[in-house]
Amino acid sequence: MTKARSASALLVLSACADTSLVSPPEGASLLFEATARGSIVYECVGVEGHVWQARSVKEAFFDEHGRQIAERQTRGWRAIDGSTVKVESIGREPSKRAGNIDSRLWAVRSHEGDGIFDSVETVRRVRGKGGEPVSFLCSDWGAQSRLDYTAHYQFYGVGRYP
Repeated sequence: MTKARSASALLVLSACADTSLVSPPEGASLLFEATARGSIVYECVGVEGHVWQARSVKEAFFDEHGRQIAERQTRGWRAIDGSTVKVESIGREPSKRAGNIDSRLWAVRSHEGDGIFDSVETVRRVRGKGGEPVSFLCSDWGAQSRLDYTAHYQFYGVGRYP
């Protein structure tokens, strides 16, 4: 293979590298990114064979300077400036490492208030560490377990981060 052909092949491969189930929509602009620290409370439930089921999530988002910019709400997020988004999961990719939360893609279904979430249309979670049981089977019905995690979030849409 010539150098020109191998360079072309590399360009094609790199262009296709981000085609997972959690890729942002084509043409979406990255508005801002945040690091999340959170915890998930699981409860051991079931009648025949017990499994861990998520019961509650607490999550805070921090900018590159370590300042909190948002927190989790039911089916969405609320920014410190008061703006909110409600979301629906549209893509999920399980972690390749046991015990880590999945990568996920959400579509924004509604906006409220003026602020950093004004132009956000899609939210992506990647690089999750922790937050998920290593095994979903459990034996002590009714027991609860809290698992902490961190993850990287990317907020896509139109416009620019204020």
